Amino acid sequence: MTDQQTTSFPKFTAMGSLEPSIEGSALEMLNALPAILNDAQFTWVRELANSPLVPPPLATDQNFGMAMKLLESCLPRRKDDTDTGELKFRAYRKCLSHLSKPQLFWTVEQAIKLQRFFPTVRELLDIAEGWVRCDDDVEAHRLALRIATREANRRRVEPERKPAPPLTQAMIDAMDPAMIRMGLSCGALIECDGRIILNPEPA
Repeated sequence: MTDQQTTSFPKFTAMGSLEPSIEGSALEMLNALPAILNDAQFTWVRELANSPLVPPPLATDQNFGMAMKLLESCLPRRKDDTDTGELKFRAYRKCLSHLSKPQLFWTVEQAIKLQRFFPTVRELLDIAEGWVRCDDDVEAHRLALRIATREANRRRVEPERKPAPPLTQAMIDAMDPAMIRMGLSCGALIECDGRIILNPEPA
């Protein structure tokens, strides 16, 4: 990815969220980055890694009503459970109002799989505790943190690396056969007049 392409990266809003980009989602863009980042790319990745993760939206009354209908259509009620009225609906809604939309529907899905009867509020709350957020925003945030850490480490170590000494003919003559075969196979060495020498025009 070139410096010019980084200008189309999404811009950060005051809340730290990303505005839409014609280049694709943040996760897609992170996966497309090269192994070594330029300064503009590194700055963008660090901003993404350090930005607050925007929470998913809370479930609305409409979402909650749909969730209750799903439970009612899939799970029979216990024999002593005859209250299906508005008061019970409001009680469930109040106790579960802190759930986000994806957490609510995940909880309903798990309840349908696990429960034999229409679940109590306590049962739904216990199930909801097992929800782990795993949407693209979370994956992008984690990936940005890994990439930013890797690039920061690379930049810290790079200046400390000493360049390899130039390969002399004496060093080539002292190589073991396995190293010579490797050098020949990658084009770094060539055979000339029965002698292995450094390739003057490496590929």
